[in-house]
Amino acid sequence: MVVTKSNHCLLVIYFVVITDVNGCFSKDSVTVNVIPPDEVFIPDAFTPNNDGLNDIFIPILSGNTFLKSLAVFNRWGQEVFFTASPNNGWDGKFKGKSEEIGVFVYHFTGINTETGDEIEKKGNVLLVR
Repeated sequence: MVVTKSNHCLLVIYFVVITDVNGCFSKDSVTVNVIPPDEVFIPDAFTPNNDGLNDIFIPILSGNTFLKSLAVFNRWGQEVFFTASPNNGWDGKFKGKSEEIGVFVYHFTGINTETGDEIEKKGNVLLVR
């Protein structure tokens, strides 16, 4: 499964491979376009290996949700990434060097532009190479 962002929508691609007892196989995929209501989807893992799939850790915003800030911290509490732009995500690097495989902590703040409600999310993201 691959999840990507496209204009406030989630594009979820499911891949299926079927093999019979003779070793013959068939594969297919289906793309589902999901438009969630005013929400924030924050992936719990990403793979910054330049294959074009899940290379950037970035919140996926929908509806009237707007990013105010996203910060990512390493296990020692050092900030390794910060942005206030909804179009910028973390590429898994700190000071130009690729970070090691591991768990990082994120802190997201946002706002619902229609209601004025503040949104705050904290959690972990796994960096896998």
